[in-house]
Amino acid sequence: MLAEAESRGDLVDSNGNKKTILAASSGNTGCSLALIGTTMGYDVVIITNKKCSAEKCAHIRTNGATLWLAEDLPGMFPEDLTGVTDYMAQETVLCATYPDKYFSVNQYDNLDNMQAHYDTTGKEIWEQTEGKVRTLEGARSEATSKMLLVMLMEDMCEGEERSDELKVFYRQ
Repeated sequence: MLAEAESRGDLVDSNGNKKTILAASSGNTGCSLALIGTTMGYDVVIITNKKCSAEKCAHIRTNGATLWLAEDLPGMFPEDLTGVTDYMAQETVLCATYPDKYFSVNQYDNLDNMQAHYDTTGKEIWEQTEGKVRTLEGARSEATSKMLLVMLMEDMCEGEERSDELKVFYRQ
């Protein structure tokens, strides 16, 4: 996601200054973005909530990112986030309010994230199951990326005779 954003020039403001990468994450993607973003030379801020494990929070900080808890943000940005308690909504509001300061990763709707799953995760699953995968299960927050995996699986199955259809289940 970050390499594609950088190649498009999305990670710099109109004056060519680097933006801060801002991402809402329950932890896993935040850990990766912290490592990759700081390695690329950007400041990274991850917004999470109190449900995020201490280990993931420590990992995010160890990788060089600043960690903000969603529960604390309305006090840090009272003019912008009063009443906004959802960490994904906070990312959206802050990036819209300060577009030259923050780059919104928007991982759940980011087309680069979906394409990466299509190009890598889906093919890996297909190869490791020798084309026998017919069921995917995922959490609701992963739904968009999983739908792209479904598309890949259907593409890989195209032209094959098969007795069953690909089934996808999402848990809340």
